Amino acid sequence: MIPPPSFAAPDGIRVYPKDPVLDDKQSDRGEFIDGRRIDSATYLFEKAGDYTLPAIEIPWFDAASGKREVAQAPAIHVVVAVNPAFKPDIAPEAAPPVSAAAEPTLWQRIAPWLPWVGAAVVLVAILAWLVRHYGPRVRNYQAARRRERETSEAAAFADVEHACAANDAMAAYRAVGVWARRLGVPSLAALGSDAAAEFNALERALFAAPRSAEGWRGRSLVAALGVARKRRLTQADRASARGAALPALNP
Repeated sequence: MIPPPSFAAPDGIRVYPKDPVLDDKQSDRGEFIDGRRIDSATYLFEKAGDYTLPAIEIPWFDAASGKREVAQAPAIHVVVAVNPAFKPDIAPEAAPPVSAAAEPTLWQRIAPWLPWVGAAVVLVAILAWLVRHYGPRVRNYQAARRRERETSEAAAFADVEHACAANDAMAAYRAVGVWARRLGVPSLAALGSDAAAEFNALERALFAAPRSAEGWRGRSLVAALGVARKRRLTQADRASARGAALPALNP
């Protein structure tokens, strides 16, 4: 029926409550007379100074008066002095000496880089193997592509355009001959009247008497050849498309 007390203490004090001691008094007939409860605690002061242990209050109900009452143990003022003779039971362990950091060895400095060096060596080996096995094929392919470009119809017509832009009549005459053979025409007449007429004018400037090649201009020739070339290539593409669409004659 009596609530347990609360032992409070300010900072710097540790409280160790003990188990309560209970004592009930009975008559000779075994009838309950009264009861007693003793609560105690030990206070441990961690350092010297002035302390006040707070009062302890316990509420209780007075059955005779029918009222609630409060029992109180007053606050206690305590002065704690330093104990010069105090020694701990076990001396604290001394802190281990701090040694200066040892200088890393050459192997310790090199070891973190070894995986990267190994990976680089493997990569270089792979690249060397690829160059040794596929390098000649790549070079041959590039050379073949370069020869194909240099001997193509487009490259020949580019030479024609260059000679006409420079107004070099002899160079234009030779370039037109090479281009016509690569285009697959028997003569310039097969490219149309405009192209044939411009080429005949070039021949007269070069070979007719009196010769007038110095005043020749190649703009008209290259324009006429450009139109004829576009028409010829379009016809070739259409013929190729029709040939690809025909079914096999003897399936």
